[in-house]
Amino acid sequence: MMENNPKDKVVKIVIPVYDINLKSFELLSLKQCCNILADYPIVIIKPQSLDVDELCKEFPQLGIESFDDNFFESVTSYNRLMLSPEFYKRFLDFEYIFIYQLDAYVFRDELKFWCEKSYDYIGAPWIPRGQFWKSIRDWFNNLIGKNKRVHLKSIYYKVGNGGLCLRRVRSCYEITVRETEVIDSYLNPVNKNMEYVHEDVFWALEPQRKNYNFRIPNYKEALLFAFNQYPAECYKISKKIPFGCHGWERKKNFLFWKNYIPL
Repeated sequence: MMENNPKDKVVKIVIPVYDINLKSFELLSLKQCCNILADYPIVIIKPQSLDVDELCKEFPQLGIESFDDNFFESVTSYNRLMLSPEFYKRFLDFEYIFIYQLDAYVFRDELKFWCEKSYDYIGAPWIPRGQFWKSIRDWFNNLIGKNKRVHLKSIYYKVGNGGLCLRRVRSCYEITVRETEVIDSYLNPVNKNMEYVHEDVFWALEPQRKNYNFRIPNYKEALLFAFNQYPAECYKISKKIPFGCHGWERKKNFLFWKNYIPL
């Protein structure tokens, strides 16, 4: 694992941007991040060809890291970026990266607190409660196809969602270098009727299978970090609004978050 870095090199916020014409909820998420987490370095990752000058004029604290356009063509290609050594190598001068997709939201600054926990990965856990799991069962089974490494129950209570997450850079870099065959099995369909498996499922399952001493919190602690699906049910468990959330703008989720996120 990576040794402790100087204080100003502990964590960098990484925001994927595909298009400068942000939707209203994306703009709100970006403003919240730049306001609440203003004391940390913030960088957008973008396609090489995307001109973000106007966005950076509006948010002058943003840095820029460009990657090949191919990584931003689809969800599949973004998953490939998140499982590539090239991505983590770019941030090896920091101990952590905090990935903040523009359907995420933070309520207060607890970023240093979570870095000090010394976990290798933290994201919202997948809680097998309510209608969410019934609605995704067929989708998930189709998604994984013949990938015998993953099945629906294998992600129950696992940590967790990659849309708002904290990752130790050195740990992720070393695993992506060593586990190319497993990563390939996640990303490449066996036949044309199959799809990829999301990259955050890889981080939730594979490092533990290979005994990498990859430290992840239990689901109850991770719920204090973030909620993803069915926030009302997550709240019943945690009894507290988390540091942040992901997917807050989705209709079912927003019924809960409208009480906490001002539009």
